[in-house]
Amino acid sequence: MFKKSLPIILVLISSCYDRPVINTNYNFNEIKSINLSSIKDYKDLTGSGEMVQSSLDYNFLKYGFEVIDSNKNKFILINKNSKNMLTLSCIITEYTESESIVLPYRTEDRGYTKTIINQTSEDNEENENFEKLETSTTTHAGTLSQGSRIVYSQSRISLILSLTDNKSGRIVWSKSTWYSGLELQRTINMCLKDGVNELRKIIR
Repeated sequence: MFKKSLPIILVLISSCYDRPVINTNYNFNEIKSINLSSIKDYKDLTGSGEMVQSSLDYNFLKYGFEVIDSNKNKFILINKNSKNMLTLSCIITEYTESESIVLPYRTEDRGYTKTIINQTSEDNEENENFEKLETSTTTHAGTLSQGSRIVYSQSRISLILSLTDNKSGRIVWSKSTWYSGLELQRTINMCLKDGVNELRKIIR
């Protein structure tokens, strides 16, 4: 029996964990606020920057930060009694939306032929022994099935987050992060969750 078909396509969910780069000479205990720069769309994909921006706000609120949107200036208040102000920028380096793909498939069973041979021994009237062979052949026809299946490709997001001191212009913290998943919005959320989680370790 012989069968052939297309291979099964597996969709995996994966992410990366890179340690952020930190300026160890900077005093993160004196941060007053962090301004949130607007995020540009990725390669003219309209709305991609806004989706990442909304997810960034969501993750900051989820971790208990106070996000303030005043006069088109969005910032996170850390400690009003401190003096240093930082700016958080986010650059989208990869933005791939998931999609469904219809793939044709074809499964073929070419069938088979089975032959059975029976050997018997008999005596004739002269008491002579002789062998007798009997054969039977069975043929099974093959089958052919074809159709289509829907395969979902992955969403993939890659971001670079950076903190810059407003007064000196020095970059004091930076992190690269990416995530792959099935649904775009969740992929963005999971990618930024990693970045915001690392950020709160130095400002809390």
